[in-house]
Amino acid sequence: MGSYGPLVAEWQRALTQVLNARISIDGRFGKATHEATVAFQNAHGLHADGVVGRETRQMMDKLLTEGVTPRRMEIGDGGLFGSLETDVMSMGSELMLGSQGERVMEWQRNLNAIGEVGLKIDGVFGERTDQATRLFQSQNDLEGDGVVGPETWRRMAELKRREVTQASSGDFDVAN
Repeated sequence: MGSYGPLVAEWQRALTQVLNARISIDGRFGKATHEATVAFQNAHGLHADGVVGRETRQMMDKLLTEGVTPRRMEIGDGGLFGSLETDVMSMGSELMLGSQGERVMEWQRNLNAIGEVGLKIDGVFGERTDQATRLFQSQNDLEGDGVVGPETWRRMAELKRREVTQASSGDFDVAN
């Protein structure tokens, strides 16, 4: 039906991170991903057609690289998101040994995506996540303290953006 593959999965991860969208990260650009993309485009003053084109990618890259400012925004009209207010996640929040939750799961997914780390995606920042984080930091000229702060998030976003840009410069949408 729609586009599919690793680029779509990366886009889905970004949507879940920035919008806290309730979509499956399955690499298939279906109805839920399309609706979340339209919500993202509407929230950021972009042409809301559900196509992940140059302007949409640039806005997402900017948010992921510069860090998402915590704010409240109304999204949805009873569709994918219902009529609820969703917190936009802060890229600036620190994660460290003992942290738990969705942000830790996102960090674990990121570490697994860029290397053969094989972390369990459980939302618990334990010893293995700490070791993988320190390794990531040391390999990327960051202080290897195991704390995932703004600089570590920024470096991860840069690496992932570079990976996606190198993989394809084409647009994708539900109609492809």
